[in-house]
Amino acid sequence: CIYQGLNLVTNENVAIKFESKTSNHPQLYKESQIYRSIEGAGMPKMYWYGAIDDYHVMILEMLGPSIEDLYNYCNRRFTIKTVVLLGEQMLERICHIHRRSVVHRE
Repeated sequence: CIYQGLNLVTNENVAIKFESKTSNHPQLYKESQIYRSIEGAGMPKMYWYGAIDDYHVMILEMLGPSIEDLYNYCNRRFTIKTVVLLGEQMLERICHIHRRSVVHRE
């Protein structure tokens, strides 16, 4: 699960990912290692990874609104220019993680 949270020190929004310690396919630890290796180039900074109660937790920088939020803000219509610009940004980020020998499967 991913939630939006608030850094009480900086007053900035953060993304908080939770994974049950009893998950059949745990992935959050590996994901935290990947975030450490791909810092920069528009990638969210990982602030913390650890365990709280029955969950593994990762806290990430919130880079901005989600694409769905932008889509809703634009009355559920993107111009061709917006689609191209979003596509370019996505490809740049995928290339960045591939250069660090990470394969993205989502």
